[in-house]
Amino acid sequence: MLTLQVDDELETKLRALVEREHTTPELFIQKLINQYSANTELEDFFSCAGLWKDRDITQETLREQAWRNK
Repeated sequence: MLTLQVDDELETKLRALVEREHTTPELFIQKLINQYSANTELEDFFSCAGLWKDRDITQETLREQAWRNK
């Protein structure tokens, strides 16, 4: 179990959100954490999508760059 202390302004915002969602602070925060962790896994993967778009990247060019003589 974790005890979390928040300042008055954040507490007011949390209470308003909890009231609007008809839940408890514990369940509301649990829901946010679960949503964030599910989205983060997908975002981390898809954040690389398009990284190599419009680039002429082949196995040979990667090897040339990795093993070029300095």
